Amino acid sequence: KFDMVRIEGGNIEIGATKEEKIYAENNEYPAHNVSLQTFYMGRFLITQNIWKTVMGYNRSHFKGTSIN
Repeated sequence: KFDMVRIEGGNIEIGATKEEKIYAENNEYPAHNVSLQTFYMGRFLITQNIWKTVMGYNRSHFKGTSIN
């Protein structure tokens, strides 16, 4: 069982503004509007083992390692 949190959907502008363009990567410009539907997200991080149990695979490059 996972503790899930409801995240309200809405609209947001993402990406670099004209003023920020000189600091932005190519894929960060131009700024644009994005609409997200309401969704649920787990309250806590999950382990690779839980992911593999639920999804049936683990494509992580860091299998069985700590990235502290």
